[in-house]
Amino acid sequence: SQRLIETIQGDLSGPLSIAKGPERSGRHLIGSGLVLLSRLPIEATHTVTYKDASRFLTHGLKADSFAAKGALHVRIRISSDPYVAVDCFLTHLESQSAAARDRQVDAFAKFIENHSTRENPVIVMGDFNVAADVETPIPSNIATPYQQLCKRLRHNGRPLIDVAAALPTSDRGTSDAVAPTGGQRIDYIFLSD
Repeated sequence: SQRLIETIQGDLSGPLSIAKGPERSGRHLIGSGLVLLSRLPIEATHTVTYKDASRFLTHGLKADSFAAKGALHVRIRISSDPYVAVDCFLTHLESQSAAARDRQVDAFAKFIENHSTRENPVIVMGDFNVAADVETPIPSNIATPYQQLCKRLRHNGRPLIDVAAALPTSDRGTSDAVAPTGGQRIDYIFLSD
């Protein structure tokens, strides 16, 4: 991430505001990898490291407990007069354990609730490690992990909008960079209405 930051700083003529997610600490061998870069001023930042994660004993070297996976909130001021700001939330969720990921989604939803305001629009983005199923017919009595995710991410009591699901395109995969369609979609951008 430092090389990316330095490259972008070298290409910009003006200042660059930088916010980073949870860093490594304690049992975490690596940080979250979450970084937000903005040409506009950052007014506030908050981070959280998720408590739940897959462990080495159950998932071996792929266990997510080695990383400080969590969330980053950044409030960016768009203009001063009139005052306009946007609340950006970034996350990288558990990749191995569905149960741990489910608890992380709850923690992330609470994090959004605690650090967003009614006035500011919200942008939520990240690697959710939940496959999208918007085109797949699902029985109405079963909620898929994707449907549960969409139901829990809210702003001002209303669900967030999955940007890719609203776009008229078919190749939306993000899990397999070498597949013609990119594989399944596990990375998302959600917006408040």
